[in-house]
This record gives sequence, structure tokens and C-alpha cells, in this order.
Amino acid sequence: MRSGALDQAFEAAPIERQRKWAKGELRTKRLGDAQRAMHETEALAAGHVAALQLGVDGVLAETESDLLGCMRAVWDWRLWARPTQLQPSDSHWSIWLILAGRGWGKTRTGVEWVRERVQSGDARSIGLIGPSLSDVWKTLVYGTPDAPGLARIFPAWERRIEVRRQDRQVVMHAPCCGVDGTSCGCPVATVYTAEEPEVRGPNIDTWLCDELAKWRYLETCWDNIEMTTRAVGKKPPRICVTTTPRPLKIIERLLDDAGARVTWGNTFANAANVASEWIRRMSERYANSRLGLQELFGQILGDNPDSLFRMTLINGTRVVDAPVLVRIVVAVDPAISTSKTSDLTGIAVLGIDGRGHVYVLSDLTGVEFERDRPGLTTWLEKEPKKHTPGEWGELVCRAVAFWDADAVVVERNRGGDLVTSNVLSAWREALRLELVRAPTVKIQEVHATKGKMVRAEPVAALYEQGRMHHVGHHHDAESELTTWNPKLDAPGKSPGRLDAIVWGAYALAGFADEPVVAADFAGALEHNRALATSSGATRTATLPLSPYEGASGGRRSRSF
Repeated sequence: MRSGALDQAFEAAPIERQRKWAKGELRTKRLGDAQRAMHETEALAAGHVAALQLGVDGVLAETESDLLGCMRAVWDWRLWARPTQLQPSDSHWSIWLILAGRGWGKTRTGVEWVRERVQSGDARSIGLIGPSLSDVWKTLVYGTPDAPGLARIFPAWERRIEVRRQDRQVVMHAPCCGVDGTSCGCPVATVYTAEEPEVRGPNIDTWLCDELAKWRYLETCWDNIEMTTRAVGKKPPRICVTTTPRPLKIIERLLDDAGARVTWGNTFANAANVASEWIRRMSERYANSRLGLQELFGQILGDNPDSLFRMTLINGTRVVDAPVLVRIVVAVDPAISTSKTSDLTGIAVLGIDGRGHVYVLSDLTGVEFERDRPGLTTWLEKEPKKHTPGEWGELVCRAVAFWDADAVVVERNRGGDLVTSNVLSAWREALRLELVRAPTVKIQEVHATKGKMVRAEPVAALYEQGRMHHVGHHHDAESELTTWNPKLDAPGKSPGRLDAIVWGAYALAGFADEPVVAADFAGALEHNRALATSSGATRTATLPLSPYEGASGGRRSRSF
């Protein structure tokens, strides 16, 4: 919506008001950069081409004599947005699904859409939801100067923003509103997280759903979101979904929804606003790969014919909750270093039920975790963290305590006794800090004597037999499983998440020829004895029992 002052400021420019937005408000790219960035990547409206020809400096020059008009022009999203970044023009839709590659501007588009609905009076009760609580606060609420969130997207003359973090609320006060809190009746945005599957609350007329494909409890969260859009108002409730496309049932369902409008986009449409070196590196590395088709070009891919693991099988056997489990393990595939070129340390939690069905409970690879308090509070940053031995050792100990795991499964090939020693040392420190209760932890070593493909084949067969299940969505792990090509990947390449899941499944399913369980292997017995002596305990790690059995009086059943 433009003000009369803004229309007067642009009377001399006979063009459409849809122009390229750029990093920082006035630090925009000139015509040449924009044209090179936009070549054949998105359909350009005639008015958009005319705007590019005029150039950003020319637009601002037209308003130089009108300071108010210039300021409004800088903040007017419809001046700088690409045509595909504006909401669908028809009124017969309830869901706007944006499927685009990384760096396209999905989050900025969604936040600006919320701002426009607030200013038009269509949004009074707003829901913000993302993969984790930290993602929502960092991306949708605060953002950065180059990619502002809801708290930074309004100029002072439009809204006064009050962030009530303790209540998970962002109140968008009118400039004349002198009251703090939510009693004034101004629009309120409430922060939700896909980590909590029961998304319940009041009627929501505007939802911004960020990175839908990375939600842990996807179906449950989405069903609850749609149930909150039941109120009758002047304008119908609407949902904006921004995500990198992945072959998920919910996305396929939305593509077939008559009330959904879909916007497709790729990374290179926004090349003028991201680092040119990054564009070059991504193009060279991923342009001709399946991962590039998904992450850069925004395409939904089917099963990789060269992969052992198929997404259709993972989706077909996925469950929301696990049954009572008789055994749980934390599997670790340690990285040999934390350098830029090193792999991630794979950490996965798996369990098995009485029927012999294996369940992937959690993927802790590359997560950040709260170290100042007991328990297991984790979150993912945009770039996965490469844990040091001390960090992944503590994370494994916290995971054992949180999931009441029976053993830690470690690969002996990379690091030998040092891996076992690191786990036991971390357990001793966790015991001192009262993060765990059991005096020691059972460690199950596995030794790779065959190639990665041969090791992975029995686990792939579990999926085909319907005996391997993912509890919720583990998107990074599933992407690694379904894109790994044993024929093409270099022999030294070690996908950590895949290895951790394979080793965990080996230990639980009891494939006899590969993982070797030794109660008296070199390293573990010595360290367990030292630990038992130092703590005054007499038990060792040779018991095939849960480490909590002695403390609780018996094995606890596990139900989630």
C-alpha cells in the first residue's frame, strides 16, 4: 500500500513500482548487476524491466527534493521486490507455498508479507513457527540488518515493536499507542516451534511457516496449524509457507490443494544480493548434482536410482511415536579433526522393540546444546557444528542419560582406544557434575572390515522389509541417506550421520558378521576399572544391562 506522498514523489516515473530489493536499504546494486543476476531465472514483468533500466540511483534521485517520499520509498517493499516475491494477485487462496533454493529471499518475502497484512488491517493474531525456537527468534523475529525479521521490518512511523520474549510474543503497536502489553488491541505475533508437536492456541488469522521441510513433527504440527485458522473475519485467514523443496507427503499434498498458490524460485534469481564468490563456489560444486537441483534450483526430486536408501521407503515406514523399546543405543561415528575440510561427528540415537523393528529416535549430529544445566537441550544453527572430542563426548553422555540408553556404540577404526577413552573420560566428568547417575557406561565397539556399501546393504534391507522406522523427521540425516551414492563418492568420504545410523542399526539388529561386541577389549576395561576404583564402585562395564539398572532396581520400559 502506497501513501499519497509516495505516489506524488513518483509521478515523474512512468513505470511499475516493482523493483529489485537489495542488501541494506540504500546499498543497492545497479542495473548491470541486476540484469546479470536475473537472466532467464524468473519471468520479468515489463514494468520490472523498466525499473531496472531506470536504475536504483535514478529512483532515489526522483525523490531527492521530497525527504519524506524518499524515506517511504526506501521502506516500501513493493518498490524493491521481484514480481515473484509479491503475494498472489487473486483472492481465492488460503495457502501461499514458496518453494525456492537457498538465498532466494524466502524468509524476507514471508516477513514482508506479514508486515503488509498488519498494515492493511488483515492480520490481528499472527503465528510464527520454524524448525526450532532459536530459529524463529533469530530469523523471523530479529533477523539481521541484511535480512531483517519482524522486529526490524517496520519503520518507526508504521509500528512500535515490543518484544515480550518471556511470553513468546511480539506486539506491533501503532505509533500513537502508548500502552505496553497486549491489552491495547494491537496486532500480536506469537512464537511457536515445530519441536513441540501440539501447536495449540487462539484463532490465528496469519501464519508464517519457515522451512517447513525441516520440521521434526511435520504432519502433527501442520494439522494443528490449519485447525487454528477457523475464525471468520473481514478477510479469510491465510498461511505463508517458505521452504526449500523436499519430496515430502505434506508438500505433495499442498501442491494438489486447490486453495494453495505456489511460487517457484532458484538461488540465482537473487544473485545480485549475495556474495558473488559464494555463487561461483555453489555453481562449481553443486550445479550438476542432485543436491544442487534441490538446494539451488528448488526442484522436488524423486528417489536417487544409485542410492541404497530411498525416500519413498523412509516416508512409507515413518511413525509419529515409538512403541515400548527394549533396547536403546547412542551410536557415534567420530571425526578425526575439526578442520574446515573434516567430516562431522555423527551421533544418532536408535532403539529396537520386541518385534525386532529398529527406530531412529534422534539425530544429534552437528547440534548446539545447553551446557550450563542438566538434561539435553539442543538446537541447530544454519551451519552444523563440528564438535571437538570434549564436546561430542559430553553430548553423548547427555544423550545416554536423557534417553536411558543401554550402550554407546563407537567405531574403532578411526581413533581406536582413544574413542573409547574419550567417552569414558566424558562420563567421569559428567558424573562429577551430576549430569548422569550411573557409575559407568557400557561401550560397544564395532570394527569396519568391509566397505561402506557392504556394511550399509543389510540396513537398507531393513527399510525394504518395513522393519526400520524414523520417529518424526530427521531431514539432514534423511538427505544424507538418500543422496549418498556409493559408486561415485570418494573412498575417504565418510558421511557421519549415515555411518552413525548404520552402526546403531548393526548393534541393535545383531548382524553377526560385522560389529564385534567385546566385553574385555583393550582400552575400555582398563578405563572402566580405573573409573570404578576412583568412584568407590565395584561394578564394571561387562554387564549386558542398562547402566541405570543398579540405580533404579530394574529395567525401565520406554514409551514416548
